[in-house]
Amino acid sequence: MYPVSLDLSRIRIALVGSGEAFARRLKQLHDMGATQLSVHDDVLPEAYEIKQASILMVAGLDYETSAVLASIAKLQGVLVNAEDMPDLCDFHFNSFIKRGDLTIAVSTAGASPALSQEIRSYIARRFGEEWGQIVSAVRKKRLSWKEQGLDNGEVADRTRKYIKDTGLLDDEAALHATSAEYHPAKLPCAPVPNSRVYDNIT
Repeated sequence: MYPVSLDLSRIRIALVGSGEAFARRLKQLHDMGATQLSVHDDVLPEAYEIKQASILMVAGLDYETSAVLASIAKLQGVLVNAEDMPDLCDFHFNSFIKRGDLTIAVSTAGASPALSQEIRSYIARRFGEEWGQIVSAVRKKRLSWKEQGLDNGEVADRTRKYIKDTGLLDDEAALHATSAEYHPAKLPCAPVPNSRVYDNIT
């Protein structure tokens, strides 16, 4: 498996299914910025509708129906994910946390979804919601250094020094955000946008 981050605003996705699994996947796609969605929750899509998509996602349908849809999609070069049916899938979803612009994903390539979820929970405790603001602050410093004319290598060195000097990735700082600059009491009280935790099976 090769992990990638997709800009869902640029990709045509056909979502087919029913029930709770379908509703959960639809919400996740909306949360992640999917704008080119073709949603089919009452009538199955025709072959030409599947062909128009880059990705077919199936959730909440029986195996036989899912297999037929997957076969149609693959014949037309469309990638497939069928929830809880790994043998039909061209790719799998990761368990992940999102803190603003920071996304940390975990996958066992289907070997143990429960283990992925436990590791994700462990990481979520170490990287709390304040990390959305921390990443924003580091972004501003990076842009400032770029405006000063520093090249990419110099910016990377400055960033690493900044991380070390502020203790951002020290064990206690990661777990409790206790560094002087990022103590929770000194952070703005506004909620961090796009702070989410997701467990995925396939």
